[in-house]
Amino acid sequence: MDLDSTSGYLYHAYAMTFYNDGTPVTYDSILIWHKKAVSHSPQWLLPYFDLAYQYVGTPLEKDETEYWMNSALEIKPNSYKAKEQLSWLYQWQNRTDESLALSDKMILERPELFNAYSTAGVTCMMRKEYERAAAYFKKSLNIEPSPNNWAQYYLVKLLTKTRRQQQAIVMADSIMNNPATTALIRVQGLLYLVHTLFQNEQYELAAELANKLEVGDIGIENAWIAALAKCLNQIKLGNPSEAQVELQKAYVGIIPGYYYDEFHLIKMEAMIAEKEGNYVKSDSLFQAALRIAIPKNTNLVVRTYDLLETLQKEYGCFLLRQKRGAEALAQFQNILSQEPNSWRGYYGMALFHVQKGEKNTALNWLEKSLDYWLPTPELANDEPLFSKIKNTKRFKALMHKHFPSGWEATSEAEK
Repeated sequence: MDLDSTSGYLYHAYAMTFYNDGTPVTYDSILIWHKKAVSHSPQWLLPYFDLAYQYVGTPLEKDETEYWMNSALEIKPNSYKAKEQLSWLYQWQNRTDESLALSDKMILERPELFNAYSTAGVTCMMRKEYERAAAYFKKSLNIEPSPNNWAQYYLVKLLTKTRRQQQAIVMADSIMNNPATTALIRVQGLLYLVHTLFQNEQYELAAELANKLEVGDIGIENAWIAALAKCLNQIKLGNPSEAQVELQKAYVGIIPGYYYDEFHLIKMEAMIAEKEGNYVKSDSLFQAALRIAIPKNTNLVVRTYDLLETLQKEYGCFLLRQKRGAEALAQFQNILSQEPNSWRGYYGMALFHVQKGEKNTALNWLEKSLDYWLPTPELANDEPLFSKIKNTKRFKALMHKHFPSGWEATSEAEK
């Protein structure tokens, strides 16, 4: 800069040196130097993109991010990259209608490019519109079948969410083992698979597959995910001390600033406390996790991993076990108010009504949960409260409809 004080790329390069610095002045420094880059190279779009994303997650997010993205579009109205970045921004802000509209506009303008199809597929997944998402992903992959097209690993997630775990496992393995896949994306398919399995409460399978994540040069995040899956499996098995061991591994491997690290681990602490019989502590921890999670629910990762609604469902079930039905009902209603396509909300409503002895109403809610992709028969068949309706013709008909073969054998009590 001493030699050439007017070149925007130098200021941009200097701004980049502050990334992940970890010091208190980092954020302001990034903004200051990016803005200098813009002032010296006003037609260069990259600093605009970087400025916009520096505001994501801040109190100024909506106004500032849109200002810089729209400024880029004013300079180059036909910039596909600027529109793509803006559609991603809308995703992160949970403005899914606007994101889809922009993606569809990009598809009309450049139908030969895969990007907008992949982006629209992710947006539809956020809305739990899985058939629509699958159509976008398939179109994207027809255009660009490369394993580095992010539609690949999101499709793994979609398959896992819609009871096609074996297909998802095969696809994740193909992504991981494909020599053409980049190092970063090589494990994304399996990583997304493990994440989604433990959100489906398939903890044993998640823990088994997580072992694959701990080999090779695949980074701290994957070892962290492995510890989470194993912790949840130990909670399910009723082993709080073993769960605590795995949870401590997750704390050691925590990623500072990761999208859901803190409240996710607090939720596990709450679940362990309940297994230990410390119900007051468990309740306090659940509430602490909710205070952190609720403001983060516009976040793309929190939405696509169903993290808040999973927490609300777990807390609601805890409240039911404590015979605090009205409070449990509020949690399940909260899920459905923000996620009307959520199997967890309908599942919770079924539990609430069956506990009250309202069998027909419970079956109505259970049917909705199944229609919205309740992932495994175990969740219905092994639930103690559903023992009151398991022998009804309607329960059996619903289970046969959604799990045509083998659902009767899933219950540990009946094996």
